[in-house]
Amino acid sequence: MKFGVILPFQQPNWTKQHVDELLETARTAQEAGFDVIEIGQHYLAEPYPFLQPTPTVARVAADVPGMELRAMYLMPLNHPLELAENIATLDILTNGHLSVGVAMGYREVENRGFGFPAKERYSRFIEGFKVLRQLLAREEVNFRGKHYQIEGIRLTIPTVQQPHPPLMIGGNVDAAVRRAARMGDGWIIATRATTITLERQAEVYREALREAGKEPNIVIFRETFVADSKEKALEACRPFLGAKYESVAGWGHQNVLPASDNLAVPFEELMQNRFLIGSPDDCVRQLQWYRDKVGVSCVSIRCIWPGIDFRKALESIRRFGREVIPTMKR
Repeated sequence: MKFGVILPFQQPNWTKQHVDELLETARTAQEAGFDVIEIGQHYLAEPYPFLQPTPTVARVAADVPGMELRAMYLMPLNHPLELAENIATLDILTNGHLSVGVAMGYREVENRGFGFPAKERYSRFIEGFKVLRQLLAREEVNFRGKHYQIEGIRLTIPTVQQPHPPLMIGGNVDAAVRRAARMGDGWIIATRATTITLERQAEVYREALREAGKEPNIVIFRETFVADSKEKALEACRPFLGAKYESVAGWGHQNVLPASDNLAVPFEELMQNRFLIGSPDDCVRQLQWYRDKVGVSCVSIRCIWPGIDFRKALESIRRFGREVIPTMKR
């Protein structure tokens, strides 16, 4: 099992200090023994704007040479040619230490900002992903779809990884899980999914993999905080994690989740079967379940939310590296 850290790429008011903290988080993760750095994507994100993944990955890579950097993109909001060029560039700049996740997205404001209705998300995802994979494989692309018409185009930038960096698919509902098995190089699970949903969807994924003749590759994102006890961990993170999920619920994310994964609930209910919060032993027990019952190959944790004491959050990352990762890698 590999372990990653999700960088604090959301802040209400970006300053140089926040950028310095983002870079320090990446360096701390490397020093603590993590394998992967995660960076996501949203546009027009209020109240916590995102830094965009392509330039952020390029900057972070300079501080953590040799680490895998995973950039997440919203496929319908990215033209496949531009995205392919950016991915190939990042693969070169990281010397082949790049992986990529793509998702469909769910926020209406983003669709409006890019000038298309929500009902086009699926078709834009499917067309864009097919073209992206062809381009990164340096095949000649002749594609005529509803959204993209591309004739006689071949990507000129060769990637370090061959045929290209891994292209994983994020998804919350069963149809997206099957799509990840059929079309992607892995399945990425968001922080919002509960263990009840995951256990069931893992079977959906494995069945789809058998039909496709492919091997599993599951990455899961989890909100995490490590302290001496669950009570102390909750005391340190609850106000900031709660505020974060209030904003996500306001974005309407629960509308694209299974009904059992509703986010618009009290915090005590929200945290049940969803977060890694507690002592190192608590975290190990839960991680063993993810490994044995779901078959997760990589767990990426987020310990930093806007407003939290940065030094306490870094210590949570360090403690996870000292007391959790070695146990899980024995």
